[in-house]
Amino acid sequence: MATPPIVKALYTDGACSGNPGPGGWGAIAYLSDGRVHEMGGFIPETTNNRMELQAAIEILQWFRSSPQTVSPALYTDSKYVQDGITKWIKGWKKKHWKTSAGKAVLNQDLWQELDAVTQAVNAQLDMPIQWRYVKGHAGNEGNERCDAIAHGFSQGKTPALSTVMPWDNATNTLVVESVPVTLEQENPVSESPKSPVNSDEVTPEVAHHGSLAQDGASTMDTGTSQNMQQIIERLRILDELAVKRYWITTAELASLVALSPSTINSKGDRWTWRNWSILKAKPDSVPILWQLERID
Repeated sequence: MATPPIVKALYTDGACSGNPGPGGWGAIAYLSDGRVHEMGGFIPETTNNRMELQAAIEILQWFRSSPQTVSPALYTDSKYVQDGITKWIKGWKKKHWKTSAGKAVLNQDLWQELDAVTQAVNAQLDMPIQWRYVKGHAGNEGNERCDAIAHGFSQGKTPALSTVMPWDNATNTLVVESVPVTLEQENPVSESPKSPVNSDEVTPEVAHHGSLAQDGASTMDTGTSQNMQQIIERLRILDELAVKRYWITTAELASLVALSPSTINSKGDRWTWRNWSILKAKPDSVPILWQLERID
């Protein structure tokens, strides 16, 4: 069997339309054989910071399934994430998830999840994972692509993602065809820069993506129509997957049902969503594969 490729770098980003509001996250793994693995998801009501955390959690959970022992670098444009996981979290844990001011740590649930998966990943590596900061919107290819994925999901779209299963020495898994997201936003907005923050000043609103501008009733009507078309397209894709009995990954399923991969993986071997029964096709497979059955 051929030696599986090495994951050279990981990139993550989050976006939120409104903050709080509809949000999306995006993550990418760059492999030594030139391939890329892309992930993303949508959360109906969230914040920028939660999406930044979710992106890091999801890509590390994916990486954890690999046999790799060489430490990759994880690039984020969120100082909140980088400083939180490398500096603040030890103090938070010692104080039972309180800041030095005695206040509860915001987004504690996701910080605990990120801490757990980081420790699990570090246990398999020859040295701890390298958390690196990359300036957002500065032309970095990985950061720009993650931003496009995150923004696409936050706007109710279903970006087409490139997914691979390198540990099985396999080719690309089924790619769900959907509305692609380009690196340019359809509705560009002014964005505030991400500035350094300290552990006592962190709020869910510390992030870089502004809210999407609303230009009156006409724009809102158009947006509603477009959102409905995108929902119908996702439902049509789910129907086709059920009829043809395709197996899809957790990340692909997440992009269709608007749930995070971690939420999906916590639901068990069989569960129901709208008109479909969703079950694990191969419970012990890595990555997990799902199959859909139509319920009428």
